[in-house]
Amino acid sequence: TGRRRMTVRMSTDGGQTWPHSRLVDAGAAAYSCMTEMPGKEASEPSEVGMLYEAGGYKRIVFAAFDISWLTAPAGPAN
Repeated sequence: TGRRRMTVRMSTDGGQTWPHSRLVDAGAAAYSCMTEMPGKEASEPSEVGMLYEAGGYKRIVFAAFDISWLTAPAGPAN
């Protein structure tokens, strides 16, 4: 077994609960680093940028998403 199913989670209460969760990569994935990225225009919401190892340490992947994607109700499970 290995590290799989890279998932990003968000807490809004200082880490007491983690109600927001989204799968970023279903395959093998490992160490990650995230940062807030400002929107292109001042009126645009910021995004989250995430860099992580994927494919059994063979690739470095960059993913970007906005907070609304993370906090939106999840669809049906696959």
